[in-house]
Amino acid sequence: MSNLKILRQRIQSITATKKITSAMKLIATSHFKKLQKQRKEAVLYTQNVHHILEKVLAHDPLNFEIPLLIKGRPGQKHLMLVLGSDKGLCGGFNPTVIKYAVEQAKITGDNVKFLCIGQKVLSTMPSNLRSDVLDTLSMESQSTYKDSGTLAHLLQDFLLSGAFDKISLVHNHFKSIICYVPTIQSLVPLARAPQDNAPILFGVEPNLNELLESLAFKNLTATLYYACLESHMSEHSARMMAMDSSTRNAEDMLHALKTTYHRSRQAMITNELIEIIAGAEAL
Repeated sequence: MSNLKILRQRIQSITATKKITSAMKLIATSHFKKLQKQRKEAVLYTQNVHHILEKVLAHDPLNFEIPLLIKGRPGQKHLMLVLGSDKGLCGGFNPTVIKYAVEQAKITGDNVKFLCIGQKVLSTMPSNLRSDVLDTLSMESQSTYKDSGTLAHLLQDFLLSGAFDKISLVHNHFKSIICYVPTIQSLVPLARAPQDNAPILFGVEPNLNELLESLAFKNLTATLYYACLESHMSEHSARMMAMDSSTRNAEDMLHALKTTYHRSRQAMITNELIEIIAGAEAL
């Protein structure tokens, strides 16, 4: 009887866990679908801002007037932003991006400091590198374009004050609902594609230098916003997959436990019947 009681308790516990994982999968799916639309709009804006900036940079008179936010400094003081998540239960989402960031930091050979975006990033970071973490920000606080602008101002202040010479961004690049790939992107100095020196086909007011300063900051903000969107989408897709796997595992365990429960119950009933029959025959 005690064995049956233990089995019933386990069945109830796993059933409750299954309900939780199933609900979390639905919530992650809902968030993912909302982010899909935002990503489509953000990618067009980001590409256009970057394209205009590259066209301006290709203009010859700007060769010696490129802002610090674009060219950076030749030093080795390197700030690396690592985008993760505030919440867990999303499979290998955080360990994957952190492992990649640590590998890239070793490859650069610079004096690298980390700025963690996501509460789970610091807790997953190797203990010997936690002293190199400059600060930890909430990933939820980077959900809008305005939030990305605030972060861009912070990075600009770091650069202008001389605290850092270069800035890079590590995040999970969203490829599909079942696939995300960690990637690194240089924010400062700006990664530039080869451009011809064709003339600028638009008028500029008041001058090219002020336009370049404005475009550099807008490009940084748009890049951060798009990267945060991709990281959010990767997180929710990873959580969807993790919760789906957990739900299916719970179903398998429930099937096995219910089978064991019914067999044990049937064996107990059979033994009781045998005892009753044996007692009746003895009389």
